Amino acid sequence: MDQKGSEVGQSGAAGGGPAGSWGGAPQPGFHGSSRHPIDAKGRLFVPKRFLTSLPFSAEGQVLVTVQPSPDGKCLWLRPGALPERSAEEFAAAGPKQKGAWRRLSALTLKTTLDASKRVLLSPELLREFGLDREVVMVGIGPAVEIWATAAWEAAQADLEAGFQSEQEALAAEERAHDQAKEYERLSKERAIREEQRLAEQQEGLRAELEVIKLRLELEQAKRALRELGVDPDEEAGA
Repeated sequence: MDQKGSEVGQSGAAGGGPAGSWGGAPQPGFHGSSRHPIDAKGRLFVPKRFLTSLPFSAEGQVLVTVQPSPDGKCLWLRPGALPERSAEEFAAAGPKQKGAWRRLSALTLKTTLDASKRVLLSPELLREFGLDREVVMVGIGPAVEIWATAAWEAAQADLEAGFQSEQEALAAEERAHDQAKEYERLSKERAIREEQRLAEQQEGLRAELEVIKLRLELEQAKRALRELGVDPDEEAGA
């Protein structure tokens, strides 16, 4: 592999050339990805697409800060310097914050690129992040991530697995939703059938009550005839 590496993604810092003065405003945004070798001295070539978003000094040097990424999984290469912490801020910080600041400061490198547009990474950075022979450089907007190839591939596999799990969870949620709707539909159908059954039962009870009522009225009429000395059964047979 040549020093400039092989591209594995789309290039493109946002247009324009380098700023012309120390601290001048660079073109915003790092984008794209590519693989690059680290030579035996720990030097890493920075491709042109990323150079256009880095500030140049008045002498034409490219100014960079290399530091651990916020999640600690890779290195960040970015323009500018870290904000300085005052002694008062450090003294007021809690133990965990102080430890994080110490680690960040110990592993932060403020440097310039050499004439071949390479950044020299310290042995501590190489060892801490497992950088050996080849790395993946990924533009993420405000910085360029520098990943050990194995770590990058593992992160992508985890991302794919997470996406797959998310898709499976969404599918399961959709199935549960469909099942709930089907249960609701069946419940409504059962409720309608039950309502119809109860209505038919009530109609039958009303018919039975009408028959009982007619029988009672007939018995009352017979009693009235007997009180008058008329045998209703004889009258019915005559």
